[in-house]
Amino acid sequence: LPSDRLAVGGTTLSRDEPPSYVLERTFPGFFRKGTSVSLLSLGSRNLLLSLSDAVAFHRLPSLEAAVSLSKTKGASSYDWDDRRGFLCVGRQRKVIIYRHE
Repeated sequence: LPSDRLAVGGTTLSRDEPPSYVLERTFPGFFRKGTSVSLLSLGSRNLLLSLSDAVAFHRLPSLEAAVSLSKTKGASSYDWDDRRGFLCVGRQRKVIIYRHE
């Protein structure tokens, strides 16, 4: 490619042109007001990991709730290890480790 062109996905763009995005779907009421929110897409497992009042897994693309981890209520952080399927959650001076099978 010439230096002024950039390959994105299967499309070639000029470096001056930002890629365009098209709204696919909106899910009103997905989160409650006033809760901190963190989202992580687990593309290899077709899941969305969310943290609001607790950690929850949602199926993609429907966002149907797959599971909510009740022991993570009040969690402030998490990290996901995709290779091993480990979810580590920080909650009230504790670290909770789950393994997704």
